[in-house]
Amino acid sequence: MLSKERIESFDFIKFIAILLVVWGHGIGYFIPGDHSMNWAYTIIYSFHMPLFMMVTGFFGANLYKRSFREMISKKFVQLLLPVLSFGLLLSLYHAVILKDGVRFLYGFYNFWFLPSAFMCAVMFYLATKIRKYRAVGVVTMLLISQLLPVISNHVPMIVMQFMPDMDLQRMFPCYVAGAFINSWYYEFQKNRRIIFIVSTVVYLLIYLSLMSPVRISFDQGYSYLFGLVRLVGGIAASISLISLVELCYGVIKKIAPLFLPILTNE
Repeated sequence: MLSKERIESFDFIKFIAILLVVWGHGIGYFIPGDHSMNWAYTIIYSFHMPLFMMVTGFFGANLYKRSFREMISKKFVQLLLPVLSFGLLLSLYHAVILKDGVRFLYGFYNFWFLPSAFMCAVMFYLATKIRKYRAVGVVTMLLISQLLPVISNHVPMIVMQFMPDMDLQRMFPCYVAGAFINSWYYEFQKNRRIIFIVSTVVYLLIYLSLMSPVRISFDQGYSYLFGLVRLVGGIAASISLISLVELCYGVIKKIAPLFLPILTNE
């Protein structure tokens, strides 16, 4: 388990994750046509959200050290307060400027990733708080995350209409994967070359067969299995990127200052 020292390579990983989101949305909004036939779009959307949640899980691996009240307070300020604030502003914009009604939960639907990250943090905290049963707790919570869609089908629609889709079935395993990398970070760094090779091969096999523009046809009767395999591909791609950055970060750190005069027009 890592101590509190700053990991500079993950600053670069966060930058890449943000860049991928901007790039992917740019393709979606500004390039017309069938995006499922766009290689850049399909690659980005095959793993950019798993990558974000894995980074979140990496930095949230030590939450169990806090009290429940302290953890909730910290995550509320970090994750839910921005959603509520921006959601309120957007709701006022729609009500006053566009005059198309009041949308109280607008922020939760548009910034769904932040409530999802909050719920993943709570679930992971509950799973790992008792050290003796930590492994059992994580496995149990992973199983619960996979059953959430089934459970939601038995919740009255009048309740579900106020619940944003946080995609916990896919996001929580990514959070756990990120926390696992944190717990075994030194071993991860030591074996980053082989990890990069294996994770890249796994991702390419899944991506080319199921997600790329030349993907094979798929029987929608096995949609859960399809989603599970896509999730494995997303986690594999994220691990591949993280290990690649770890492999190359020494070089990146050396050449980055060379570009600062260009970026600052000096």
